[in-house]
Amino acid sequence: MRMSPVTSVVERMWLLLAVSAVALSQRWVSIVSTASLVPMSILP
Repeated sequence: MRMSPVTSVVERMWLLLAVSAVALSQRWVSIVSTASLVPMSILP
C-alpha cells in the first residue's frame, strides 16, 4: 500500500504554508522598512 495521496496533500499543505510565510515575511519587511524610512525623511 502506498500513501501517495496523503503525502501529496501534506506536501501541498507544507508548500502553501511556506509560500504564505514567505509572503508574510516580505510584507513585514516592507512595512518595517517603510516605517523606519518615514521618520528619517521627516527629520532634517
